[in-house]
Amino acid sequence: MITTLKQHQRILIAALHWGFGHATRCIPIIDHLISLEKDVAIAGDNTSFAMLKRRYPNLTSFELPSYKVRYGYSLTLSMFLQGPRLIATYRKELKEVDRIVKEWQPDVIISDNRFGVRHKDTHNIYLTHQLNIQHRKKSIALFANLLHRRFIHRFDECWIPDNKERDLSGKLSDSSEIHIPCKCIGALSRIKLSLENPTIELLVLLSGPEPSRTQFEKSIISNESLSERIVCIVRGTDSKRLKNYPANFTIHNIVDQEELTSFINTSAAILCRSGYSTIMDLQDYDRPKYYIPTKGQTEQEYLAEYHDGKKGVKVLKDGQNI
Repeated sequence: MITTLKQHQRILIAALHWGFGHATRCIPIIDHLISLEKDVAIAGDNTSFAMLKRRYPNLTSFELPSYKVRYGYSLTLSMFLQGPRLIATYRKELKEVDRIVKEWQPDVIISDNRFGVRHKDTHNIYLTHQLNIQHRKKSIALFANLLHRRFIHRFDECWIPDNKERDLSGKLSDSSEIHIPCKCIGALSRIKLSLENPTIELLVLLSGPEPSRTQFEKSIISNESLSERIVCIVRGTDSKRLKNYPANFTIHNIVDQEELTSFINTSAAILCRSGYSTIMDLQDYDRPKYYIPTKGQTEQEYLAEYHDGKKGVKVLKDGQNI
């Protein structure tokens, strides 16, 4: 992964805030760079950035403008309606990165899905698993891919967090239309699995932007098939808790890596969204995994379909009995 960075000493890593997944998958990269005695700084925004700062209190950190993406039923429509604000944030991001480069002078920037985190005076690496956006409407997929590639080609190289066979990402990471060097660096996960005798019947991992995350939480609480099971929920947010949790539910807001690892290792089954970072974390979890893709988010819908029936995965719909 890091062979191309041997001659570089000062590296800035920035993760998009879209839940916690982009930030958590940067952790193995950060840890590896620290082990190589590189000078590392982190950048980001919102709760995922706060998590990284808690984990790495001694690293230099820079706060970036927040895109504050929200979506409901249709991700495509939501992104279109938020377009002017997203463009304004992108321009602010470019200016802030220019300031950071002048102040901290990194040799390399690694950007996990942040288009504006690059600079003409650095070597710029774009980290993504999604090089070939999927959508039911081919015209939308074509437009989205043309736009995405336009941004990707402004970087110097692309890192794909999967193996060369694309076992986890499937055709999402097809790089045939990408005209900068692309490298498969393997799956990125902070979770070390060592499964134990289960004490949790069902672990529920909530994630993603609002209001979708809260809608998912409400559907879990109202699911009658869970009324007599030992359920542990990790909410993935510090926002105000809902009021009507069943008595058999144990609720946690944001947990650290050690707690999450313990919950996973002692769970009999897991229910979660089919986000790519979650899929990487659970790739070697050989107990039942229930994926409920976020409705309207075509990436998760594709990944759920791609993994359905593999390694204990079963795809469900919101509210479906488990």
